[in-house]
Amino acid sequence: MHDDGMNAHKGEREDHDHDHGQRHVHGQELRRVSRRRLWVALGIIASFFIVEVVGGLVTGSLALLADAGHMLTDALESNEHVAAVQDLHIWSVTSGFPVLTATIWLKPDCTSPLCWRGALREMQIMLHDRFDIDHVTLQLEPAGFAMETETAH
Repeated sequence: MHDDGMNAHKGEREDHDHDHGQRHVHGQELRRVSRRRLWVALGIIASFFIVEVVGGLVTGSLALLADAGHMLTDALESNEHVAAVQDLHIWSVTSGFPVLTATIWLKPDCTSPLCWRGALREMQIMLHDRFDIDHVTLQLEPAGFAMETETAH
């Protein structure tokens, strides 16, 4: 069966061959596929996170709890606008009420208020959907700010 690159549902070309014989996707389809893969990866991270938190609490293992914190950092850094996560803290105010705070360093291409709000909202949704954390305080910082303050000391 010959694949002509046409989307059977939309009748639009989503991928095509170039002279080099490689097939690839462009535009919205690539973004959709990438987002789906990212959500699958975040689901796997969330599953391991839950296992490590429960295991750490049951056994009293700080190593498991610390590793779970690293998983949250990895999940936050999966956002396309995040350069780094620092000072991540998570604790439980009462049973079933986790609180998270972190400093988020944004990439240089995320300078507009619209980009900042979008990145913040995406991280809040991800923390709610994947980790069931609703009380979140994220301090957003522009790229390069850390370097400027470090050289000033």
